[in-house]
Amino acid sequence: MLQFFRSGFSKYFMTALFVVLISSFVLWGGAGDVFRQAASQVAIVGDRNVTQNDFQNSFNYRMQRLTARNSEYTKEMAIGQGLGALVENTLVRTASLDEAASRLGLRITDKGLVDYIKDVPALRDNFGNFNRFAFQNMAREQGKTEKQFETLIRKEMIRSELIKTLTDSIKVPTAFQNAIFRLNNEKRSADVVQIIPANIKNIAEITDEDLKKYYDENSSRYMSPEFRTFSYIHIAADDFLNDVTVTDEQVNELYQSRLSDYTTAEKRSVKIMMFDDEAKASEAAAELSSGNDFDAVNLKLTETTADESLNDAQERSEIEEFFGKESADFIFSSKKDAVSKVINTEFGYRIFKIARIELGQITPLKDVRITLEIEVRKTKAAEILYNKHAEITESIADGNTVKEIAQALKLPIKKINGTNIYGLNKDQKPVQNLPAISEFLTTAFDVLTGDDAEIYSSTDESQYYMISMEEVIDEAIKPLEDVKEQVKLALKFSIGDKKADEISKEILAKITDGKKLSEVIKEYPDLKLETISETRIPKKKEIDRLIHKAMFDNEVGKAAIARATGGSYVIVETTASEASKAVPDATMSIQLSKMLRDSYKNDILNIYQSHLNKELPVRVNKAVTRELIKNILGAEDDNEG
Repeated sequence: MLQFFRSGFSKYFMTALFVVLISSFVLWGGAGDVFRQAASQVAIVGDRNVTQNDFQNSFNYRMQRLTARNSEYTKEMAIGQGLGALVENTLVRTASLDEAASRLGLRITDKGLVDYIKDVPALRDNFGNFNRFAFQNMAREQGKTEKQFETLIRKEMIRSELIKTLTDSIKVPTAFQNAIFRLNNEKRSADVVQIIPANIKNIAEITDEDLKKYYDENSSRYMSPEFRTFSYIHIAADDFLNDVTVTDEQVNELYQSRLSDYTTAEKRSVKIMMFDDEAKASEAAAELSSGNDFDAVNLKLTETTADESLNDAQERSEIEEFFGKESADFIFSSKKDAVSKVINTEFGYRIFKIARIELGQITPLKDVRITLEIEVRKTKAAEILYNKHAEITESIADGNTVKEIAQALKLPIKKINGTNIYGLNKDQKPVQNLPAISEFLTTAFDVLTGDDAEIYSSTDESQYYMISMEEVIDEAIKPLEDVKEQVKLALKFSIGDKKADEISKEILAKITDGKKLSEVIKEYPDLKLETISETRIPKKKEIDRLIHKAMFDNEVGKAAIARATGGSYVIVETTASEASKAVPDATMSIQLSKMLRDSYKNDILNIYQSHLNKELPVRVNKAVTRELIKNILGAEDDNEG
C-alpha cells in the first residue's frame, strides 16, 4: 500500500493487482489448516482474528477498484480468477506481519508518521505545503476517518520496516545473474511438420444423412439469437457543451491545480562501472584519478564497452530505486562528465560518469489553454447533465412512461428495430443509431416489455438513457436448410481434424521407434518439413508459442505433438541446442538483478510466513471463506434477477 499511497493510487494499481493475482500463492503459500474452534472467523492469527467483516470489506473494496476500470467485470469472473483466495491470503498475511511486529515491539513514532505523510507528493499543494483536504479525500476513498487512516498508514509503515529488515541485505552474485542470462539465451533448432485439418484430402463424400446427424448432435451451434425492438432516450454531457460559457479565471484555476501534470522532471543518463568486490572497484578509481579515460578503464577491468555501460536517461526516483540515495545525490548534483567515487549499492560496487543531462521543464498555460478550456466546458456540461438527470428521476417518481418523459422534457426519442445483443440485425448488419455506451445493449436485453420507466447511466456517468421495450423475439434453432453450408463446412473440418490427429500420432510413433522426422516425412508427400531456430526467451514473433514450448520441453533428439494456436497439429523434433556465451549489458544487468533480487525476496518472505504459520500460530477456516464466497455469488445472482 505504501507504494500506492506515495503515488496517489495511480500507476501502480493494475500492475500490482495482476502480479498479486498470479503470484500470491507462490510467494506466501497457504497458512495453516482448518480449525474447529471460533468457527465464525476467517482465521485466527496469534491473538488476532480475521473476521467475516474484514473479508467482505476487503473483497468489496477490490471489486470497486476493478469495476471502476471495467464495468463488465463481475464478481463471478473475479472469484473464478482467484480474487476470493487472494483476499483471504492477503488478510492472513497482513495479520501475520502485524502480530509478528507487535511481538517484536516494533513502533512508529508520531513524528515519524507525520513526517512520512507530509512527504507524500499527492498530499502537497502547489506551494509544497501539506494539503489536509487531499488527505481527507484519500481517507474517504479508503472508507476511513482521518484517525483510522492514520492508524492504517502506521501499520503499513511498521510492516514495511519489518519486510525491509528481512530483505534489504539481499545481493545477487554477478556469476548467477550471468548464468540466468545465458540460460535464457540458449538457442535450439527443430524440424517441424504441420498438419492442417482443412487441407486433409481423400475425405469421403458427405451425405444428407451425415449432415442431419451432425446438425442434430450440434444443434446448439446453430441458434438464431434473441432479437429486440425498443425505443430509448439518450442524453450525454456533450449535448450541452454549446450551452456553457468558460472564463479565463476558470481556465487558470484548473491549470494551477494540474501544474504537476505539465512539469517534466529532469533526467540523467550515466555510464556505469560494475564490480562485485571493493578491491577491484578501488583499482578502477585509482586509474581514473590518474587521468585515465573512463571507457578505457571500464573495458580493461570489466570488459564492458562504452555502449554497454551507458544507461538510459532516468528520473531521480528511478535512479534512487536502483542504486540508492547516495548514487542519486551524486548523479543529480554533478555536472556533465563528472565521475563519482566508488559507491556501495545493493547490486554491488559502482562508479558513475554523467553522460547526458535532460533538464526538466514546465509547459506554459498558452500551450495547453485550448485543452483546459475544453475540460472546463465538459465539467460544466456535466453539471447541466446532472440537473437533467434529476428532472428525469422526479418524472419517473410521478409514474410517467419513457415516451411521456421525452415529451414533457422535450428530449428526442429513438427506435431500434430488431437487434441482437451484439448490435446486429437479422441480416447480420450493424444496427444504426445505437449510443456509444458499452453496456447499453446488455441493459436493453435485461429490460422486459411493460417494465416501469428506469434511468441508467454509463460507467463514467457522462451519459444517461432510458429504454421502453416493445417486442422480444426469443432465440430458436435455425432450420437445417438455412445453415446447410455452414454445417457442411463444420462437419468437413471435424472429419479433417480427426484425420490430422491420427496422422500426427502415426508419425510420432514412427519417430519414437528410432527414425528421424526428416526420414519419416518422405512417406507423406503432401506434408512439408521445415527447420526453425529460436532462443529460450523468444526474439521473433513468427514461431507459435506452443511450438516454441515443445522445442524447449523436448530433450534434444526427441519429438512431440504441439496443437498450434490455429488448430493445426505440429510434430516438433528438437534437433540441436547451442549454449550462449553472452553477458548482459548495463541496462539488462540492472533489470535482471532487480528481477532476481525480487525472486530472492519472495522466497525469504515465503519462508518467514511459513515460520509465522507455526510460531504464532496461523489457523485458517476454509469453510467460512467458501461460505462467504457462496453468499457473494448468491447476492450477485439476486441482483441480476
